[in-house]
Amino acid sequence: MATSRGLHGWEMRAARTVFAGCIEYGRVRVHEGARWANAADDWARRLRAMRPRPAQQHNAIALGFHCFFPVRLLHPAEQPGEIPAASIAWLQHELTHVWQFQRMGWRYLLFALAAHLREGAQVYDFGGEEGLRRRRRQGWQLQNFNLEQQAAIVQSACQHVSAGHPDSIWCEYLADVR
Repeated sequence: MATSRGLHGWEMRAARTVFAGCIEYGRVRVHEGARWANAADDWARRLRAMRPRPAQQHNAIALGFHCFFPVRLLHPAEQPGEIPAASIAWLQHELTHVWQFQRMGWRYLLFALAAHLREGAQVYDFGGEEGLRRRRRQGWQLQNFNLEQQAAIVQSACQHVSAGHPDSIWCEYLADVR
């Protein structure tokens, strides 16, 4: 059964480390058990003749201030250290889309869909750490990547930082958010 809630206090604190005051946190709604998010991904994969989504891989979708997760996120907890970094990073990925919505309005959704259609399975591929370094040397900022790559960069950066590997390149791209 799908449930809806605001962000937990610890989720807001974790999000503020990336987005500072750039998101209206009080307006964000987290919808858990929204199975249609997986169904939408399955449908899109079939349309684009892509491999099926692995059964244990889930797809979340952010629409405006609403983040839809097909499964229940691990919570409640008072300290983020009690929650796996991957779960926090997944939320940060979706909050990146909320940040994009706040900056661009509903145009962000059109740009995200266009990137999916244009780049297919490679839509999230930013080239890894070496790709980030190369692009930074070329003067790129986070905003130069497509919207899904931006969210994937934030997600990866959060995983690196929480694992105790706060390499400067990840921190540089996180700083672009502010």
